[in-house]
Formats: sequence, structure tokens, C-alpha cells
Amino acid sequence: MLSRIARFGAALILLGYITTSADEPKAPPTQPPGTPQVEDFAPAEEFVNIDGLKTHFVRKGEQGPVIVLLHGFGSSTYTWRLNVEELAKKHQVYALDLKGFGLTAKPKDGNYHVGAYADQLRRFLDVMKLPKVILAGNSMGGAVAMNLALRYPERVEGLILIDAAPPNFAPMGGVENNKAERTKEETKPQATQSVLRSVLTRALVNKSMVEAGLKGAYHKPEAFVTPEMVEIYYRPLTIDGALEALASMGKPPKTEPLPPLDTLKKPVLIIWGRHDKVIPVSVADYFAKTISGSKKVILEDSGHLPHEEEALTFNRLVSEFVAGLPSKTVIDAPAPAKPQE
Repeated sequence: MLSRIARFGAALILLGYITTSADEPKAPPTQPPGTPQVEDFAPAEEFVNIDGLKTHFVRKGEQGPVIVLLHGFGSSTYTWRLNVEELAKKHQVYALDLKGFGLTAKPKDGNYHVGAYADQLRRFLDVMKLPKVILAGNSMGGAVAMNLALRYPERVEGLILIDAAPPNFAPMGGVENNKAERTKEETKPQATQSVLRSVLTRALVNKSMVEAGLKGAYHKPEAFVTPEMVEIYYRPLTIDGALEALASMGKPPKTEPLPPLDTLKKPVLIIWGRHDKVIPVSVADYFAKTISGSKKVILEDSGHLPHEEEALTFNRLVSEFVAGLPSKTVIDAPAPAKPQE
């Protein structure tokens, strides 16, 4: 069942057979001269330095509880364009690009997995002085939200899981556990592996592939997928380090086991698109059964991205959920962020 979760990632980057390792020799630089940098596409005040990682974020709202929005695999803060302004009327809303995605930096360190994204999120909360928040995550972003809530429950007041992947989700669907394929790959000279990955990745990642991946995410793609959207999703793939980051996701490191999901004792709202072809509704049923006290809502006219396809209903559900939380931490809106160098 969870093999379907990997299909969207595979449709976006087709990297199921391109693995990498943080400790292998680096290939010669493959980015052409003049390769775009993250800061070329957003103003300086939309970046914050998280332990050396230049992290892109957007922030709206001056009062109310804090909601942090987490995008899915291959996505960015753009996916929340129909939600941020409306939610910001009663809440302080943050959305950030996870490491390697959107306009956040893409270091070539090979450290790309859900646990690393949860660590980035925790440090983002620290730097932004957000002691306790409500997390809303779509797809892989839901996995990151659950990962943080299981490891650092004191930082989370409530969770909103939107067509979410499991908290131990690997972007490329378990490739890292395929011993036969790994052994076969590791018999090749390491420098050759790096060069092949770079060449193959660059050949496979194109606008047509991005468009196909986007169309598979929507129930009614004709209403959403436009050339402009394809360009917005393709653009981050041209940024320095993007393709190396994608290749790194094929072989995440082993991490410490998470606490069982049924130990999660937080208010949880599960929102799912009835026609999700990436992560089926049966996963929503599993979450609802496993997480005690959670509430499940199925949106009948949506696919994998119900916060976009039924934005008005989604925004209302989120606002009602937050209003009903037993406790909500409200902090003063921060001063504008200092531009990052």
C-alpha cells in the first residue's frame, strides 16, 4: 500500500536507481557557470540562517496562535498560496521550504531524510522564538510533523495531517533497504557512480516530467496545472545543488527508531482527498485508528492536495480545529527578520 507514496516522488525525479552516500568522493562540479542561487528568487527578508542553512520562509498574521505549514516532497511554500492569507486573519502563519526544496539552500552533504527535516524544523522554531506551535503538513510534510511531535512533543500543540506520509517515510520508497541493489551499485567505482548520477539526474529532470508529476497530484489537474505552475515547480530544480540533493534522497542514513505512532497524545485533525492517487484514503483510516482521539475529514472533490483543490473548506476546518484546541500558545508577532547575507 505505501508503495504508492513513492510514486509521486518517482514521477518527479525518477531517482529510484540513483543512490548516493555522504562519505563518497565528490564528482567534479556539474553545475554550469551562472547557475541560479536561492537568493535570486526571493527578497532577503524571506531567508533566515538555521545553523548555516539558508532557509526560505513566508510569514503572515500579527495575532493569534502560531500555525506552521510544511509542504510535501518536491513542493515548496507555493503550495500554501490559497491558505496563508486567509489563515493569517486569525493566526500567525509560517511556511518554510525544507532543506533541498523550494528556495531553501541545497548543500551537497547527502543529509536528506525526514529526521533531518524535523531537526531543521525544530531549529527553525528555536531561531524564530516559537516555543510551541500547531503543525500542518501535507504528504512528506505530514511525516515531518509527526516525526517532530513524536520526538519533541513539548513543541507541538496540535497536528493537522493532510494526505500525510508515515513518520518514517523515505522519499524514494525504501530503496535504501534494497541490499541486492546496493551491493550491485557499490561494486562500481565510486567516482563513476557520482558522475553517472549527475548525468542521469540532469537528463531525467525536465519540465515535461514535472508537469506529469503535478497532474498526478490533483483530482482535477486541468483546473490547476498551468505552464506558469510548471515553471514555478521546475525553477528550484535549476538552483545550485538541487539535483545533487534529489539524488541524495535515494539513500537516507539509518536513524534511531521513532516512538510508536499510538503514543502520540496530541489533538490531531486528519484531512484527506477522496481521490488521492499518491497516498490512498486507507492510510487516513490507519492514522485515525492508530492515533487516539483524532478526527478524520474526507474532502470529496480533492486528490493529494486538498488544501489547494478545496481551499475554502480546508481553511475553515483548520480554523475550527485551532479554535477548539484545549490550550493555545499566543506570542507577540516578531519584528521583521534581518536580511541574510
